[in-house]
Amino acid sequence: MAAVIKWLLYLLLGAVLLGALGFAIALLPAHLQIRSVTVSIPTATELDSALDTISTADYPTDIYFVNTARQNTMWGELGHVGVLLQWPDGKSFLIDTGMNAAEAVAFGRPLELLGAGPTETFGGLETQLGSALDNITGIGFTHLHPDHVASIARLCAAMTAPATIFQSAQQAGSHNLHTRAGQALVNESTCNQQQLGSAIVKAVPGFPGLFAIAAGGHTPGSTIFITRLGTDTWIFAGDITNAMVDIYTNQGKGFMYSYLLIPEDTDVLADWRQWLKAQDARDGVNVLVAHDIRAFSASGLQAWAAENGAR
Repeated sequence: MAAVIKWLLYLLLGAVLLGALGFAIALLPAHLQIRSVTVSIPTATELDSALDTISTADYPTDIYFVNTARQNTMWGELGHVGVLLQWPDGKSFLIDTGMNAAEAVAFGRPLELLGAGPTETFGGLETQLGSALDNITGIGFTHLHPDHVASIARLCAAMTAPATIFQSAQQAGSHNLHTRAGQALVNESTCNQQQLGSAIVKAVPGFPGLFAIAAGGHTPGSTIFITRLGTDTWIFAGDITNAMVDIYTNQGKGFMYSYLLIPEDTDVLADWRQWLKAQDARDGVNVLVAHDIRAFSASGLQAWAAENGAR
């Protein structure tokens, strides 16, 4: 009996090792790809020079954050936020589209297995934004993971006229196992698509004072958006990290996340965290990462209220 148990344990161990090896082989192309992405981090002078080309009067007049769900996790309170920028002429630009309630609950279930609490939902942006949808003429994504892009088809379908989705060449054309589905959602939507230019700090056409930087690191097409509101600069850094505290401490997401769950270029992300920390320390510059809902709430930006989009 002891010999049988011993052989069963050997078989179990072998199966686990084979499974781990297969998983590692499956992720290897994504790890190689993310490390092949060329990233250019602008200096503070390059960033300011781009921002200074636009008159203060032409910048957005309002910036709102719209939370679609939240969950208490090992990384803190995780939010799923869209950012809505509004210009003096009435047009708006949306950064990330979030998920509806069912998608947010499904997204949070694996985290519950790791000890996270249940997901609290607030409705998809297609519901929360109401009539404000009709003023959105531009959309951008910090990256194409499902929690940032899931609602795009519903948003586009609900608009009276299709908005234009702006993407860097990397985001539109370089994908891995976690972003292909997101790009497919973009392609299948009724919105138009336009590729951004090749400058390090890329102007978003038609939206004066809004700029994008191809960031890599988290996904091949990760993108940072920058604008000004009044005299303040706002940097929306996506999932460079999940919490602002990790920027201040230059702390990565850990081996399991960056190597076994989401293939990341940890060296590039460390460089971005240092850059974001330096920018956030400057007077009048504010950095926000996509999932840190507490940081959004404390930032001074306006939280979207239902009456803003009442139909």
